[in-house]
Amino acid sequence: MANGGSWWGAFPVLRWLFKKLAEQRELTTSVIGIHVPIELVVPEIRFGLCHVRDGKEQTAGEVTPIKNKALPLKAIDGRGHLQCIVRHNKRLGFQFKCYVDHSTMPSDRVISLLTAAGFQYPSQGEGKPNRIWFIDPQYAIHTTADNPPLLNNFFYPE
Repeated sequence: MANGGSWWGAFPVLRWLFKKLAEQRELTTSVIGIHVPIELVVPEIRFGLCHVRDGKEQTAGEVTPIKNKALPLKAIDGRGHLQCIVRHNKRLGFQFKCYVDHSTMPSDRVISLLTAAGFQYPSQGEGKPNRIWFIDPQYAIHTTADNPPLLNNFFYPE
């Protein structure tokens, strides 16, 4: 190289760039859709999905990092159909859990409506006081290796 520079100095940058390109090839997007009771489709109530992690706790001997990324479940019509696009590793699938943030409706009423609609294990859990977590039975259920174990939904890779 000119001026006594070395091309070896660019090697770590190139290695990082190739690693990022390889990671991008491993990613895909999937749509998660749910149908909630129409009584819960009001501006004061927001639904979301927590992308817990790609894969399960251990996949092929490697531990996948926790993401815990909150994504909004957006209304696609006025009849309670909501969806979210999740970016994940296409080889591993991903764990997720749905939630609803409510401020104007009592928690027991929200839980009652979710249960009547077929959602499972609604609970306040930890975190925000007006947040209720729940499992959607139309997706696989995964029991984590945590102590105590937690239940999450799982989207299998295609």
